[in-house]
Amino acid sequence: MRSSKGCLPVLLGLVAIALIFTAVSYYGSYFFDLYQRPWAYTSDPANPLLVGKWAGNFRDPNGVQKSLMVEILVPTTDEERLEKANRRRRRNRTNKKAFDGFATVDSRLGKEEYELWGSVRERTGRTFAFSMRPVDERKMPLPNFQALEANAGSWDDNALTIIVSFSYRKADGAGFWSSADPRFEKTATVKLARQ
Repeated sequence: MRSSKGCLPVLLGLVAIALIFTAVSYYGSYFFDLYQRPWAYTSDPANPLLVGKWAGNFRDPNGVQKSLMVEILVPTTDEERLEKANRRRRRNRTNKKAFDGFATVDSRLGKEEYELWGSVRERTGRTFAFSMRPVDERKMPLPNFQALEANAGSWDDNALTIIVSFSYRKADGAGFWSSADPRFEKTATVKLARQ
C-alpha cells in the first residue's frame, strides 16, 4: 500500500507553481500596460490619466445649451486582469490603443444616454477620437441634434477638448440631413474638465 504522504508535497508544489504563474502573469500584464498605455495606467497616483470622468457644456446646431458628462473606462479592470492571468492562453491581441465609455447629454430637451468607443492616436494618448451611439434609441428626446462622434480630441492633464459632430433625428426618429441648411454642417468645440 502506497503512502498518501508522498502525494501531498507534489500537490502542494503544483499549487505553488500555479499561484506563481498567476502572479507573474497578472503583474507582468500590469507593468506592460504601464508602459503601453500611460494614458490609462500609472504607478504614481498624482499623474493625471485620460480615463475618468469629464464634464463640459456646448450648444448644439439649433443653439440649445447642453451639458456633457463623459466617462472613459480603464481598458482592463483588476478583476479582468486576474481572470486573464488564470487562463492559460499565451497571446493577447487586444488593441492597446482602444477604450470604451459612456456619455450623458442633458438639456431642456431631456437626457441623452450614449455608449462610446474610440482609440488614442499615439501611445501617450494626448490625441484621440471616439464614436457615440444611443444606449436606447426609444428614450432619446426627439426631434434633436444627437451627438455622433468626436473626431478630433486632445487631452492635456486635467482638460479635454473635443469637436463633436451631430446627427439630426426628426420627431418620428428618422434621420434627416439637408445640404441647404448650414446647421447640418455645424460641429461644437467642447472643453471638458476632470471631475
